[in-house]
Formats: sequence, C-alpha cells, structure tokens
Amino acid sequence: MEEGSLLSEALKHETTTASTLLIDVYLAEFNDPSVDHLLALASTAVEINAYIQGQSKGYPWMQGGDGPVFGVHISDSSQPHLRCECRYGASVADEWNIIGLILKFTEAKQNLLVESHDIDDGQILLIQAAEYLPTWVDRIGSEQCRHRCWIHGGKVDLIEPGIDQSFLSLSDALKILRREVARVGTQEEITKCIRETVAKVNDSQHFHRAPIVLPRPVAQLIQHRPDLVAVLAGNFLDTIHDVLPKKSKFTMALEEEWIWTTHKFGRTSYAMLRSSVASPDWKTET
Repeated sequence: MEEGSLLSEALKHETTTASTLLIDVYLAEFNDPSVDHLLALASTAVEINAYIQGQSKGYPWMQGGDGPVFGVHISDSSQPHLRCECRYGASVADEWNIIGLILKFTEAKQNLLVESHDIDDGQILLIQAAEYLPTWVDRIGSEQCRHRCWIHGGKVDLIEPGIDQSFLSLSDALKILRREVARVGTQEEITKCIRETVAKVNDSQHFHRAPIVLPRPVAQLIQHRPDLVAVLAGNFLDTIHDVLPKKSKFTMALEEEWIWTTHKFGRTSYAMLRSSVASPDWKTET
C-alpha cells in the first residue's frame, strides 16, 4: 500500500479512537477565583475564540463548526482558566492546527500561560520534539514532566526540576511560572520544531476539493455555512453501516432537485467518505 494513500488514511480511522487534545489557558496576573479573574477570563475567551474563527475560516475541522471553542473552566485544583477540547479523531492535522493558532495568538499576549495535553498521548509537544529535549527530561521520566511544558509568549517553555525532582503539581507549576522565572527555560529548538510541524499539516496536500451532489436546499445551506459539511459527513459515517444491512439500495428522491457543487474536505474526512461509499453493498438508483 502506498504511504499516504487515501486507503491508508481511511484504514487509520478504523483503529483510531475519538482522540482529544485539551488546551488550558491561565492568566498570569491572577491566582484566585475572584470576580475580576472570572471577568478577565470571559473577556479573553471572546478574544481568543474570535481569533481562532477568523484565522481558520474555511478550515475543514473534523468536529465541524468553527472549530474548538474556549470556555471558562474550574478544575479540581480550583484554578479558574479557559479550556477547549479539540476532538480531532483521525485527523491529526486538526490537533497541530489549533496548537499553531495558540502559538501565534500568544505572541502578543505575555499574560497567557497555556498547557496542552493529549488525552491519549499525553505531552504531545515533548513527544513531537523528542530529539531536542534537555537531558533532564529523560532523567526524571515522563510522569514527572506533567505540568512542566507550557506555551508562553508564542514559544515553548519548560520548567526545570528542582533538587528533589519530585512530581510537579499544577498549582506549583503556575507559582513557578508567575514568580520563579529563573527555573523556566524558553526552548527555541522545540518551538522551531513545533512550528515546522504546524506548517507541514497546513500544506495543501492535507486537503482535497471534491465534487458532491446534494439537494438544492442543502447546497444553498452549506453555501452560507460550509462548516456544516463536516457535521453532515460525520453523521453519515456514524449511521451508514447501520443503514446498509437493512437497505441495499439508496434511492435519490425524484421530487428533490439535485445539483453538483464542490467542497474542500480534510484529507482524512474525504478518505473516510470514499471508503464508506465504496462498499459492494452500496448501490444507487434514480
């Protein structure tokens, strides 16, 4: 099988869980759950969501819509912050696209402390930039690196371990980031590696413009809301295997006016759709 082929992309979906990247944003100037803190978080959420939607306009997010959205969240540690969930599923490009947007957004926002954590893989930034990590990362182990990798000022920062090299809690990590900057090292090579990864996944080879046929009302709808195509495709993929065993032929309703149009799909979404309709049980008649 050719590496990077549409078939290989589709097969990845069969064995990939609904993977999710969590991104948490903390404000450096606040450390208590005050009213002012919550209001500042709400204001930041409006700003960052508008930025992401504006910069990624037309991007075919796997989860559909305008992409990941930040909202106020309070964790078990009682640290109010913003959180978004990027449900990228089989489309790893979505994960790196949102990371790239966060890197860019924080360049002019020195008060934002950002942590990312892949539910399945953990510290995705450290994994991607493994060959550029300081030697102490291997020495203390991956478990002790939790809460040590942050995005700040558009770059990746690492919190160096203390003498005891013990597990670093979230609250302690935030205290260090706010007060003990001497223990925080900006990682230029790691940042460069992450930016190069983002650039690669935003290359045109990760997208595919394909013709589609739709009832005219649906075509008119997605002309104004192209982000809904990913939602429609996702629902189709979730239900098609339940429908096929019960109905071997798909009939295009004659009373509907069907028209051709084109749409830009993410490579993974397109491959999944193609593999689903290529079933030998799938037939059409008019």
